[in-house]
Amino acid sequence: MKIYKLGGILIKDEENLKAIDDFFQDSQPSCIVISAFAKTSNKLKNVAELASKNNLEHTFEICNELKDFHLELFPDQKQLIVDTFIELETLLKSISLIKELNNRTLDRVLSFGDILAAKIICDKYSNHNTYYLDPTNFLYCDGDFGFGNPNVDLSRKLFSELDVDLSKHLIMPGFIGRNKDSQVITMGFESSNLSAIIIAIITESSQVEIITNVDGIKTVDPEVSSKFVHLEYMSYNDAKIAGKIGMKLLPEKMIQLAYENNITVVFRGLNNNLKTLISPESKSSNKLIIQKNELYVLNINQEDLNLLIDNYPEIDFRYSSPHKYLIVYSSKPTLDNLAELFFSNWEKPQWFITDS
Repeated sequence: MKIYKLGGILIKDEENLKAIDDFFQDSQPSCIVISAFAKTSNKLKNVAELASKNNLEHTFEICNELKDFHLELFPDQKQLIVDTFIELETLLKSISLIKELNNRTLDRVLSFGDILAAKIICDKYSNHNTYYLDPTNFLYCDGDFGFGNPNVDLSRKLFSELDVDLSKHLIMPGFIGRNKDSQVITMGFESSNLSAIIIAIITESSQVEIITNVDGIKTVDPEVSSKFVHLEYMSYNDAKIAGKIGMKLLPEKMIQLAYENNITVVFRGLNNNLKTLISPESKSSNKLIIQKNELYVLNINQEDLNLLIDNYPEIDFRYSSPHKYLIVYSSKPTLDNLAELFFSNWEKPQWFITDS
């Protein structure tokens, strides 16, 4: 079975919707994990917080904007969208009455985005043999609300007890699962990629394709700089360290599960022109720089370190020799300083990724 993860940010206009049609032309069965459409999750969190402050006017104003956005893109799914927002608004009114928002209720609100997105796509392509796969029926998570930790073995067992027709195109919302009390629980923001890996393990699929608004992983975030190089391969180890540090594309748990189950992860855009492969065969020893609160530099050797100190003698950093990475705490060098320093000494550009 082919496994795809479709980023919700792609669902924003008619042009991209036409590109999505191609997924349903393939006769081979697949599972498509869908994220909430374009910034919906952030807005759902916002309305939940507003409702808890009894600011219903602003709450429903944002809800109407969200509803109109979905209706504009999917007019044929009007009843599904309207019914979903009626249910959401009822929940928000309850939050407003008690003036309290706990993590359990917040997870319920946040789940609306991914569930609605998956149901819309499933309904829109219903003539292509689609089947809505509800993760709250099998994707079991331990842990607290908002931080669900998937239990793959139990999830596999629960899935085997369902009557799922694997000959169809399964459409599944990402981000969510169920806890021991069968309540909806989220696995944290940006966890839909993890959902795709889990369903790949359960269905014994060897590859997951993650489709984003960028063709693969670049040497620099295209939203930060136009000077980037495409990265064709990435090792599990580098991906795992990047995820541990906090790179959003590569949650640590996702890469660990892919590694343990020998799953190839492919990052690509809708047009499928360029790809980045993370697989057992992929090797990479290139530098990786991730910008969060500090700058993290991975795969740095002693020569690089000497060059850095020579150019920035006042640099404040910590170096971890076993993992060959350093953390830069000082305001100098900046991201651009490091790019200029290292790129000017490379015959071929190494890979340089920012995550802001």
